[in-house]
Amino acid sequence: MRLIFTPILLLVLVATFAQTPKNNRCDPPEETCMGPGCEKRVPVIFGKPYVVPTLKIKLIDRNTNKPAAGIKVSVGYGFKWFEYPYPEHPRGVWSEASYSTECVANEEGVIEVDEFKVEPHGWYKGVYAREPQFTKVTIGYELPYVGSAGKNCATGTDISRSQLERCRRKNRCEFTIRDGCPAEWR
Repeated sequence: MRLIFTPILLLVLVATFAQTPKNNRCDPPEETCMGPGCEKRVPVIFGKPYVVPTLKIKLIDRNTNKPAAGIKVSVGYGFKWFEYPYPEHPRGVWSEASYSTECVANEEGVIEVDEFKVEPHGWYKGVYAREPQFTKVTIGYELPYVGSAGKNCATGTDISRSQLERCRRKNRCEFTIRDGCPAEWR
């Protein structure tokens, strides 16, 4: 009897843990590249690397004042690079690029993001070239509309370089984001 009961108990435990929300720790980021310059895919100019510290982010739905548990969160590490030639701008323009990852908030609405070194780079190195630069971390998520089931709004929050520097000095990079879908967006 004991030999039969043990595998069944193990099966029940595995099924239970499989239904709990995914680990709230984000996967390692990958480059997200959009726009015509990214088609070249081989960077030719590099900026100063920037190390984004380990982040702990708590999301609270402003409309319900409850943790945004179980929502998918995207984290983007933005940088800019100078693009030339560029239509409508004879001397070029700054273009955005990023690395990104996704994770799921736990029951407390918390995600954890490991330290990541952003290596800004670009696809133009010529007369008008400028050094690519880290710009910000963007946290993107979908929250439910108040009083509606199944309808969400996509929203997000930026964490600036200066905010990252401040939390690095304090050796504590924890952010609480209170956000919600505006009633007029329905």
